[in-house]
Formats: sequence, structure tokens, C-alpha cells
Amino acid sequence: MRAPTLPSFVHQWYEDAQVLDRRFKDLPARRGFVAYQIRLLNSLIAQTKGRLIGSAELIIAYNPYFVESDFDDLLTLITDLDDATMLDDIERELLYEKLIDLRDHYRRRPYDFKRAYR
Repeated sequence: MRAPTLPSFVHQWYEDAQVLDRRFKDLPARRGFVAYQIRLLNSLIAQTKGRLIGSAELIIAYNPYFVESDFDDLLTLITDLDDATMLDDIERELLYEKLIDLRDHYRRRPYDFKRAYR
């Protein structure tokens, strides 16, 4: 059996949690949302390792389906990644901190997370 990758784990997690069933009527929208969530997690994980591969604010801004409650889902997802030994305890704690800070920023300044249309 192959070890799961972050993208495969996240896709399966959202499928198992059935979080998206009530939000999305069509498969392309669901897949697009999950792809942005994977991109966001990859960016945050990279930041915990001292690398910058994208702005979390910008990734959220380009995800047209993102809502504030998605932060709660991401916090649960991080715990499940840790339980699956895809993260260590230090990475999990750093990701928690980053997500909580990001959620606070989202609440204080929601327009920082809105896509600028031309």
C-alpha cells in the first residue's frame, strides 16, 4: 500500500467528511474548492519550514467558495493529518497558530481576502 500524499489525503478527507455535499451541487465547483484548500495547506506548511510559496490571503481570495467556517474544517483536517503521521507535532502546532492568526485577520479585515476584479 502506498503512503498517502497531501492532495490525496485532503481529497479523501473532504469526501469522507461530506462537508461539501451541502455546499456544492456540481463536481467541478467541489474539485476547484478542494484544489484551493490543498494549495493553501501547501503554502502554510511551506511557511512553517521557512519557505514562502504563496500568500495565504491571495490563495483564499482566488477561492470563490471560501467561507469563514472553512477555517474550522482546516483546523480539524490538520489534526487528522497529524493523526495520520503526515505532520509532526511541531508542524501541527505551527499550522494551528498560522490558521488561527489567518482567521483573526480574515475577521478583522475581510477585504484583504477579496479578489480584486478589473
